[in-house]
This record gives sequence, structure tokens and C-alpha cells, in this order.
Amino acid sequence: MNGELPDPLVPREVDLRGYEFMHLYGDRLFKSETWISAKPEQKVAMLQLWWHAFAKEVPAASLPDNDQLLTNYAGFGVAVSAWKKARAQVLRGFVQCSDGRLYHPFLAELAICAWKARLADRLRGVKARIGATQKRLRDATSERDKAHISGLLQTQEQELSQIAEWSVTADKYHLSQGQKGKERKGEERVGDSSSKTVAASNNASTGSEAAERAPPGAEPGKPPQTSETPEASAGTLRGAMAKALRDDGVVGVTGSHPTITAWVAEGVTVQLVREAVDLARDRKPKPEQIPLAYLAPIVEQLRNPQPNQKRGNGAAHVVDWWQTEQGVREKGRELGIEGYETEDVRWLKCAIAVKAGGDHWPWVDPKNATQQRWIDDLRRESERAA
Repeated sequence: MNGELPDPLVPREVDLRGYEFMHLYGDRLFKSETWISAKPEQKVAMLQLWWHAFAKEVPAASLPDNDQLLTNYAGFGVAVSAWKKARAQVLRGFVQCSDGRLYHPFLAELAICAWKARLADRLRGVKARIGATQKRLRDATSERDKAHISGLLQTQEQELSQIAEWSVTADKYHLSQGQKGKERKGEERVGDSSSKTVAASNNASTGSEAAERAPPGAEPGKPPQTSETPEASAGTLRGAMAKALRDDGVVGVTGSHPTITAWVAEGVTVQLVREAVDLARDRKPKPEQIPLAYLAPIVEQLRNPQPNQKRGNGAAHVVDWWQTEQGVREKGRELGIEGYETEDVRWLKCAIAVKAGGDHWPWVDPKNATQQRWIDDLRRESERAA
């Protein structure tokens, strides 16, 4: 039967776990037939499932076709019978694909855009690390150091190749997604039942049929824009950096701001500016806002650190290892954590916390659900290994 179902709507490697936001196109959602016809508890369940599919599942934009799991993810707890009564309404727009999972076409578009932005950020980071490793290799004097650094360089080049391959795949899916939607809806109009849909109608998932085929941000009834501003495009680093900063409580930020433009031109990464935000939060805890002008000198200090020092309000003080990416990676190497050279720095801090033991660490935010989940997963893996 799987041969009769459409292919998955996103590549299998699309992983957005760790994301803390998802675009919500209000007019397309709240004016849709699906939303208007749903009961209040069904609306809550729809939002929970869309978020879970986008930011918790791999591939992103998909759900397992398992009522026991979906009951939990949708907020019904253990009330499987209540979930089954609501299932058809809540899953309108989701399509079962050949891998047995349920995909939502519009969420797939959002997920691929976010995945491309994440890959672009990772690509810049890997290139920067390769440049630094090449310099270390040129400066190495002993054969032992050269062999070790050459191994690191080979690993980084393999990662670069993998990211480039994923980027090409994401581009292909992004370009073909609209045509896939047309073919699927065309089959349904002529009464072909071989394309199995989860709900009674795909046309009312999060707007009109034209809205579902349009790229994210397009207005229903209007042709898609042929070009996007850097701020609007999730695939541009300036837009991604500005959005990440706004989500972290930084004010006065746009993708065209001169400071953001200069940072991107000089190779500053989203990861580095987020590290700067973490440092700023020492003096401006949430929900206090951080002006971009306040953040700029911290970014500059991270880019050009003085030996074992940082500057804050005119006074120099010792930098703890967890306050810079280099310090975190060095600590990971010291503790023998696999992937200390390449893993996400936030995940690496959690891995270091598990190695250190205890329950409270100055480098981990106890209110961050993503970090707590990583810590719990790492502890379970450690227990299994023991």
C-alpha cells in the first residue's frame, strides 16, 4: 500500500529540535474553515500538534500515525477515546506518506525554510572552524600535533560536505513542494482515492488551496513574490540573526540595521551573538529587554578576547570557561566528550553538566525546557551505558 502514498514532504534529515519559535500566519489560520469549525479544545490540540510536529519530531513537519502518542501530544492525556472523536478535525490537512508518517504541506514549507536557515548558519560556522584549524596545522611544529590537527580537519571537511549535501536536498524539496501539492489535490478532485488523506478535507487545513501552495508569508489570492527582502527571507543570515536576537529579548533590531549588516559582513555567526545575549543576561535577566547598543561591545569582546579577560562597564574580570564557545569546546575536550569540536555549544554545555554531576550549574538555564530535555536524555544514555 505504501507505493500508492505520496513521498514524504520534507527530507528525512530535517531536524529542528531545539527551536523555540515557529511562524504563525494569523490571517491564514484564524480565517480558515478548519479553525472556525473546530471546537475550543480541538483548536488547542491543533496548535499543540503543529508545534510538536515542527519542533519535536524528525523529520520536522511530521507526526507518527499512532493514536496513543498523538493523544498525548495533542494534550488529551490518556483519553484515547476522546482523541479519536476529535482526530478527524484536529488532523485536517495532514497527509499520510509512504514512510507511514503524517505530514502537513504548510508546515513542511515552514520546516524547510527554517532548516535551510539552520544549515546556512552551520555552514558558516564549519567554514570558520576549518579556517582556524588550517592555521593551527600550518603553525604546528611536532608530527604528533600535525597528525592530531589533520584528523580534526578531515572531520570538519566531512561535516562541511554533509551540510552542503543537505542544503542541495532542501533546495530541491523547496522548489518541488508546490507542484507536489497540485498533483495531490488534482488527484482528489477527480475522485482518485489512492492518495490517502488523514482528514476529510485537505483544502481547509490552514487556509485556502491557493494559500497552502503559496510560500510562507504569501497572501491568499495574490501571486507569490518573486523576490524577498533579506529580513523576510528565512534563508538569509541577516534576517535569521535579527529574528534570533528579537526572540531573545534584544530590541532595536532589524535585518537591515547597520550593526547587523556589519556583523554578517565580518563573519559573525548567530551562535556568537546568542553567546553575547547569554552574557548580557547576567546583568539584564528576563524579561528585561536588551538594547542592541548594549549588546554590541559584548559581541566585540567575544570576537577579540583578551587573554582570560572580558570587559564590562569599564572593569575587567576573569572570563569563566562557559562564557565563550572556545572555552566550552576546550572543556568538552578536557572531559573527553564525543563531538566536542562539532556539536551545538548549548548541547555541549548540557553534556558537560551531566559529566560534572549534581543538579545546578551556572552555565545551564534551569528554566530552559530544551536544555533540561537534553540533560535528561544524556542522563538516560549514561545510565544505559553503565
